Amino acid sequence: MRNILAIILKVVVPWLCSFGMLWWAYSMAARSNEGYYTRSEAVRLTAEMALVTTVLVCIVWLASPFFHREQTWLRLAVKTAVESAGILVLYTTVVMVWRNSWKPEKGLTDSAQFGPVVGHLNAQFLSDFGWLQYIVIIVPPVALMAGVLVPSLDFLCSRRQLRVKDRSLTTP
Repeated sequence: MRNILAIILKVVVPWLCSFGMLWWAYSMAARSNEGYYTRSEAVRLTAEMALVTTVLVCIVWLASPFFHREQTWLRLAVKTAVESAGILVLYTTVVMVWRNSWKPEKGLTDSAQFGPVVGHLNAQFLSDFGWLQYIVIIVPPVALMAGVLVPSLDFLCSRRQLRVKDRSLTTP
């Protein structure tokens, strides 16, 4: 049960925080008030981009405890934060390389210009200098959150660590 709760916390909390940061950083409320988006469209786009961000970081979260088994809490936190930031910056870089190598012959849709599958999201959030906003405003807090959540929730859910703690309490 604790593992399921930890997984839910590892996904829902960062998604909600990413949603809030994206909504604020990209002024989605102002854009919807100005008529650039409808309110529901702004919420949907922000929710989808927050989901993309969370999924990318979940790759690190799932792999980090396996690659860094014998780490202290602090080392695991730092490594997870750096790796999470790295994967988000790598994602942004790949999208921008895709965009810069795009030619009109490849197609004129957002998906053709900003990458397959989530090209429409990338176009809304990473076009012009939106990529810089993403790297400077969104990536650091998401990486920091990953660095705190992963080791703390792994510590709380790990039976091995709890047994070690119990043994130290019974030893005189």
